[in-house]
Amino acid sequence: MNDIEFVDKTNKFLRGKFALGDKAKGWDCLNSMAEFFESMGAKFPDRFRDWTWANYAERWQRGEGMEVFRDFLFSLGAPVDINYMGPGDIIIFEKSGIVSVGLYLGNGNFQAVFNPEGVIRLPLRFYRDAVTGVRRLIKKG
Repeated sequence: MNDIEFVDKTNKFLRGKFALGDKAKGWDCLNSMAEFFESMGAKFPDRFRDWTWANYAERWQRGEGMEVFRDFLFSLGAPVDINYMGPGDIIIFEKSGIVSVGLYLGNGNFQAVFNPEGVIRLPLRFYRDAVTGVRRLIKKG
């Protein structure tokens, strides 16, 4: 995938509305990542332990099982040192007990879904202290 294809794929989500667990209404951090990577040929698992696509939004709202969600994210792809991230790597964040995920775009920027803003792009430097891991699902080169 070249840089133009990557930008085209990520632009699909930009300014999309926030909607937990309902792609028909908008995006959340997980379903936007799954949709992006599936468009790139990398399939997200249908379930992880007792989290499924059908129940994760409800479980998220209850604050239930954040450790399971974290473990799920860390099970994806291969680990990458934060200093060697490349466009398309996923960034796992944790703050105040809430786990979330964003997509590294390159040049120090990432794309993520925030409530109520929706899908936005931000400089990673403002969130670097909250990064708990980086994973690579798509091989470079």
